[in-house]
Amino acid sequence: MANEKHIKARVLVACDLGSPNDVIEINPATAKALADKVDVDPSAVKYAESLQ
Repeated sequence: MANEKHIKARVLVACDLGSPNDVIEINPATAKALADKVDVDPSAVKYAESLQ
């Protein structure tokens, strides 16, 4: 959907979403379902962004 809200998330493991420490934009429901692959905590995202 065009108005779908996305949040930033840190990728934790190599997968279809990206490599570890990549920062992606993802739907909150999808992020919850993939909690073993992404971290949406703002401090985790900030850390990953600091590595770029």
